Amino acid sequence: MEQNNEFNRFSLLKCIVVAIREKNVVDLEKAIVNHEKDVILSQDTELLRIYSLACLYVNDANRAYVALMNVKNSEEVRALIAFQDKNYASVVGNFKDVKPKTSAGKIALSVSMYESERTVFDCEKVLDSIIVNNSTACTIAGIMNFNSKFYDAAENYFSQATLLAPKDMITWNNLMSAYYVNDKVDLAYRCLNLSLMVNGNSAPDLMDKMKRTKINFPKLELSGQFYNIASQLI
Repeated sequence: MEQNNEFNRFSLLKCIVVAIREKNVVDLEKAIVNHEKDVILSQDTELLRIYSLACLYVNDANRAYVALMNVKNSEEVRALIAFQDKNYASVVGNFKDVKPKTSAGKIALSVSMYESERTVFDCEKVLDSIIVNNSTACTIAGIMNFNSKFYDAAENYFSQATLLAPKDMITWNNLMSAYYVNDKVDLAYRCLNLSLMVNGNSAPDLMDKMKRTKINFPKLELSGQFYNIASQLI
């Protein structure tokens, strides 16, 4: 029986390496399914982590999450996997008894709390320790406040984000929105211009419309401003 387990382990590891090297997603997906039971029963922490990474590689967040459930101190990684899968309740649940240690964990928890309709104040508090030097955290706090119509606070956060990430077009667009709803049209116009310069484009029609009419900005979306961060911590 031990020999068979070792064979399965070697077979899986070899398949993972070869499939990723050759970008053969189909074979990797088959190996993940075929070896799932053996990996879970092995209770081998290193093997479970490698298996979880393989699952994330083929966008199988559910299997990656399950594989780590018996790995000690993996709450933060599981939370990030759940975040990638937009399972916000699970993110909040994983941080019920532990606090996030990384910036990625804090961002995931803050956004998940917001999506679970917690107060903006509670969501901001999670970001307190990183918001001074993290443009993503500033952007998140700004969006939460903007969507709650706390436009002055949103303006402050978005302004900080542009200082931390001056070449990010999204940060300038966000600040433009805050300036505009605060009736600071000239500053909004300047932000739009800077945003377009960063992107190498121009939009004279939009600029002209901004000067002449009141634009009704919709809610800013959180989901479009993030990337897969789970695999970085496994």
